[in-house]
Amino acid sequence: MEAPGHESIIDQVKDLLSSAVDETQPYKQLYAASDLLQAELDKLKGADGADEAEAWLKAQKGLCLLDTDLRQEGEACVLAALPWLEAKAQDAGPAEFLPAQSSHQTQQPQTAESAPASHPQASGLGYKAIAVMQRCYNALGALWSERGDLESALLWLNKAERVFHEQRKRMLQQKGDDRDTTPGPQGSFAVGAGQGDPAFAGEVLEAGYTLTVFSLAQVHAHAGSKEQSALYCAATLQRQLAS
Repeated sequence: MEAPGHESIIDQVKDLLSSAVDETQPYKQLYAASDLLQAELDKLKGADGADEAEAWLKAQKGLCLLDTDLRQEGEACVLAALPWLEAKAQDAGPAEFLPAQSSHQTQQPQTAESAPASHPQASGLGYKAIAVMQRCYNALGALWSERGDLESALLWLNKAERVFHEQRKRMLQQKGDDRDTTPGPQGSFAVGAGQGDPAFAGEVLEAGYTLTVFSLAQVHAHAGSKEQSALYCAATLQRQLAS
């Protein structure tokens, strides 16, 4: 995830989170990443037009803290970021969901004139917001599952599932594909068995959706919905074998 104008901080966070974990201090990197992000957020206080950067940074901080013992603080950060992410996700231009060009094709730089008229910039921010929004929904679903509130867990996981199917439908429509996109455990951006679609959004959202399906299988099992749990378990296995 990127925060426009704050790419160096995001790179530092990525480096921290990819470093080896000290088993005696399992949250050390996550705390450090959170501190970096908060320091950057502090610089934005009172700044005009900082909503966009604040949302990206808060979402990233929240996702870090939700993997620690500071889950309540992480939840607050994610919930504060979601309204902006959800609004920005609506701005995703159609071009962001079309298949990427293969290496042998000549790629023409997109200009304001060549971008879709309804989305003149098609900068990719809408797509990135969708990917982060999906992560936030999954994380909140896991949080409420841990708290034992299965109804709330399902609310967030169903949102994550809906995001995936909405974007899958959008991408397929751009390709003239009329496949069924009804939300459920099945469905993917795949164009063939085990074949990942080269669409810009597809590959990222696929990984997030596998986590959604896995989590739904567990929550339905805890809720006593055996049939639903079995469907999502089967879908999880199918997706893992196809990846």
